[in-house]
Amino acid sequence: MTLLQSAATDASTPVPTVSVVIPVLNGEATLGQQLHALAGQTYGGPWEAVVADNGSTDGTAELVEAWAGRLPRLRLVEASDRRSTNHARNVGAAAAVGGLIAFCDADDVATPSWLAAMVAGLDHHDLVGGRLDEEALNDPAARAWRWTRTASELPRALRFLPYATSANIAVRADVLRALGGWNEDFVRGGSEVELCWRAQLASYRLGYAPEAVMLYRHRSTRRAFLHQQYEYGRAEVQLYRAFRDRGIPRQRVSRACWAWGWSMVHLPDLLRSPVDQGRWLRRTAFRAGRLHGSIRFRALCL
Repeated sequence: MTLLQSAATDASTPVPTVSVVIPVLNGEATLGQQLHALAGQTYGGPWEAVVADNGSTDGTAELVEAWAGRLPRLRLVEASDRRSTNHARNVGAAAAVGGLIAFCDADDVATPSWLAAMVAGLDHHDLVGGRLDEEALNDPAARAWRWTRTASELPRALRFLPYATSANIAVRADVLRALGGWNEDFVRGGSEVELCWRAQLASYRLGYAPEAVMLYRHRSTRRAFLHQQYEYGRAEVQLYRAFRDRGIPRQRVSRACWAWGWSMVHLPDLLRSPVDQGRWLRRTAFRAGRLHGSIRFRALCL
């Protein structure tokens, strides 16, 4: 299942210098919004959009075909041989022809100047991360459950190096190849952190482009949200194990004890408002993921 618009192969059409890669699995409900946003980008140079389908069983393929006329350099590539978002990203990147590659997700919405800001950021850096807008697509209660992100800089994990989120990151194609692509061993979170840390430790420059704004969509159900937080906690242990010999600060057991103590003290929050419930569940699910990860990866990162 590979769709290639004729305009992309027409000799009179400029070769894209930028590729936007979108990994997707059953994204029929939201992908159209992202494609509509990409069709409205202000970036003036030649670029393409590559949708890497990770095995969709809904109408994702038909949706992309319907959009082909409105995004002349839109392609759909098959990436269903392994169920993994990172695998889809790698397949999409391998199919991309641009010297710059920007990654976004099928359930988010790029603002009009997103791609232009990403390209400008890569003028001075090897990788660049943009800013997430978590208000536009999410209700206040769901936003209140989550950690507050700062808009002034890229986030950090485990008190180590900064990273760009996978929903809003761009990288030079030659740098991505030199790094060996996205690490497909990271299947449940932490993949963007691993890529950005690996890049910085290899002396590549990671920058921040706050003008590259992506409207970010949270998980729509409490169950999905808790599963995500659990996997985030588990992934942090995998990250710690992978980088503990590269200068990452040692994780303190006392910090974990404090976190578990907080969950015990605030247990009555489960009987209070939905916001209080969500905050308790978020912290406890994340810490449970850390505990499981410490056992699974044999690394003490409680």
